Amino acid sequence: MNYHVVVSRADEQQAYLLEDCAAGHTTWTVNGYAKTGDVVLFYMTLPVGAIIARGRVARFRYDDPESSWHNRYMCDITNLELLARPISRQTILATIPGWRYWLTPILNCHTRPEHVRALESLLKDHSAA
Repeated sequence: MNYHVVVSRADEQQAYLLEDCAAGHTTWTVNGYAKTGDVVLFYMTLPVGAIIARGRVARFRYDDPESSWHNRYMCDITNLELLARPISRQTILATIPGWRYWLTPILNCHTRPEHVRALESLLKDHSAA
């Protein structure tokens, strides 16, 4: 399973993401490594500072030169849901200390294979029962 973290400013994007979670789908910017079937984790910057939702890439969309999002990778995401409990950046750093990305998560990233097992454990612990 491949995981991708997308970073958004809480003050600008959180309300949109909450609406999209209620609908169960969205279109969002991702990194160029995302493929159909991969999991996308939504991290909101401070003051939230946590992964709050996840979904699955349904369709990778190519760049649209006419769009205001030109030069960014976009994908359609389904199975979009809020986590039962957000996973804070501090929790990730404490659980996966070798994942240096979380020292300053400012860009979208692909999760390296050596971090997947611990990440999946965190997701299981923070998901709905």
